[in-house]
Amino acid sequence: MSLVVCTSNEILQKVSRSFALCIPLLEKNKIREVETMYILSRVADTIEDSSLSVKEKKALMADFFRTLEGEDAGEFLQKLQEGIIDDNDRVLAVRKNYEFIIHTFHSLDGPARDISLKLLKEMSSGMIEYLDKDIITFEDLDNYCYYVAGTVGLYMNSIVELRDGIKLDEKGAVSLGRYLQKVNVIKNFHKDSQEGRNFWPTSLFGGIEGNIICKGEHRKEATIILEKMIENATAEATESFDYIASVPYTLQGYRKFLLLSAFMATENLKLIKNNQEVFTNPNGIKIPRFRIPEIAIMVEEAAGSNEALWEFKKELETAA
Repeated sequence: MSLVVCTSNEILQKVSRSFALCIPLLEKNKIREVETMYILSRVADTIEDSSLSVKEKKALMADFFRTLEGEDAGEFLQKLQEGIIDDNDRVLAVRKNYEFIIHTFHSLDGPARDISLKLLKEMSSGMIEYLDKDIITFEDLDNYCYYVAGTVGLYMNSIVELRDGIKLDEKGAVSLGRYLQKVNVIKNFHKDSQEGRNFWPTSLFGGIEGNIICKGEHRKEATIILEKMIENATAEATESFDYIASVPYTLQGYRKFLLLSAFMATENLKLIKNNQEVFTNPNGIKIPRFRIPEIAIMVEEAAGSNEALWEFKKELETAA
């Protein structure tokens, strides 16, 4: 299958099916901006996750921002291609694709570009910080998730204010970003562990190595650790759902975008609870196909009614 694609959405289909589903739900005045920002943030994420040394990652991150300023991307893409560990992300390092997204970025108006650059730089600064710093406590996890996902929440708030003239709660937007990221961190434990990464607080493990847990050993300890991770993620949910409820009904596209993201994360959290496959299944835990249309119906209902949103929130609290 060719890695040369033609549109931002096709790139999204390769690197994130979930966001490829969510972003088209937005109002048309925000889709191009959000697609571009998300793809650029995935480039930064791909650098962070690469097999390169810490020194090489830091240098490559600086090169990334130089390409955004107009520097030729040839050497940057060659180095990125060498370090990519997830084949789905190789589409990002194809020159035609990358030049297309850079061209799209520069076609945005100045304020939209400025918002993207500001938050991409904050995001990447956190990624760089945690290349040299372990996540030891839940406070560390909060900080890391702020950088890699809370900043995306702030970006979305800024774009809504820029395009729709509506100012939304920043704290809630950050909580939602962290909530989505924490669910990903939980469900991707096995994959991350096999690739030499760990985003769970090391203080939880009491000296037990993650790869040992992935072999099915220390099941009792693993269950307790998983419960603590779920409890921490669930604590973000209240403010996250309050944030979604605060979005005016006039922004139906944005509400649906948020709802689908939050509902999918919550569904994953329910599947993860008391599930040892988090540690042992190399393919990860996935939402059953039959459940997707049901979630889509809930999104439609909650987009026009906060009462439906609160019902889903109760279901989460009961499951957790």
